[in-house]
Amino acid sequence: MFTRQLHNADPSKVTKIPDPRVPNYRMGDYGYGKQGVRVFQLKKDGPVHSVTEFKVNSHMRLRTHKEYYEADNADIIGSDVQENTIYVHAQRHGLRTPEEFALTLTQYFLETYEQVEESNLIVEELAWDRFGEQEHQGYYKGKQHNHAFMRNSNGTHGCEVVRTRQGPPLLIGTFYGLRVVKTARAPFTGYVKGDMFSEGDMDDRILCTDINARWQYSKVVDIDFKTHWLKVRDLILQSFAGDPEKGVIITSVQYAAYVAERAVLDAIPEICSISISLPNYKHFPFDFSRFPPIEPKANVIIANPADTPLGLGYAQLDRLEKILQSFAGDPEKGVIITSVQYAAYVAERAVLDAMPEICSISISFPNYRHFPFDFSRFPPIEPKANVIIVNPAETPLGLGYAQLDRLEK
Repeated sequence: MFTRQLHNADPSKVTKIPDPRVPNYRMGDYGYGKQGVRVFQLKKDGPVHSVTEFKVNSHMRLRTHKEYYEADNADIIGSDVQENTIYVHAQRHGLRTPEEFALTLTQYFLETYEQVEESNLIVEELAWDRFGEQEHQGYYKGKQHNHAFMRNSNGTHGCEVVRTRQGPPLLIGTFYGLRVVKTARAPFTGYVKGDMFSEGDMDDRILCTDINARWQYSKVVDIDFKTHWLKVRDLILQSFAGDPEKGVIITSVQYAAYVAERAVLDAIPEICSISISLPNYKHFPFDFSRFPPIEPKANVIIANPADTPLGLGYAQLDRLEKILQSFAGDPEKGVIITSVQYAAYVAERAVLDAMPEICSISISFPNYRHFPFDFSRFPPIEPKANVIIVNPAETPLGLGYAQLDRLEK
């Protein structure tokens, strides 16, 4: 996951409509949407209930750029419209798989709004297990509760769909959030040490990681997405763990990722690309040498799990003056900001106009709603003069962003 340049980084995201007032600039990435919309479906089959929950992020890119260039919101479909459409779509079609929901909803957005050039949905299933479904002991062993559920922690099933008016949609399947540990057949030897090493070769070790996988489908029709997702999950876990009795040798997380990716592509021809990321959480045996002698228990190793400290170093230095001035305007009169998209574009223009040594800038502005609180449901309250009580909401989240590039002369 190396850092990629902003300038001319992804031609597919570049706008085809420049601002005629500044022909030497170009937006390299742009869009807006709604983040973190959670939809919960309760289905009642007599006394037996079932539940499904999705978390949805919806982004759009419009055909024109009036909201950026001209401070004109005429083409914007409000992020609240996107949010409410998500709930209406769930009511009409139900929640089955993230892939089906995202594919049908992106199609709806393009069919309903002619100004939408591209619709992008990220959908994650927040899975629930019925009481008794996972219990191997205790009261609920062998009993499945009719209407009580617990959060599933066996990894998250999700997808990303990008649909444009040209060609088939892009569908990415995702699987993340499952922590696994392997306590044997995980050596780490033969690596470069030099003068600075401190750990040394390990003929065997405790290998702990989180599964993070993304894969792209070459087609989106005639696929049982639930079955495919479970198969990808099973192949990745099987590659990591191996035979139930003998296991399999894993020499590094790099090798583990590559072996799993090969297994998926070999087994599922509908998948054309897969990316897997595996962090390495150290589990070193605890050092008891500082303490009085302790008689160790046979066949027992006490380890010190460490998510952190994690070797990491980075920095980013921003010049804030131009961006803040574009957002706030004159100290007394201020400036009119019609949307977060317009705010981003104006700030980017201000920076590029003032600093020729900067060739590209990208700004993202989330929109945290602060609506006046609705007191109409309560007995009349005498309002205080010049005081407004609002209800801040960080989610669901409106979002606007843009990238502006300086074009070569």
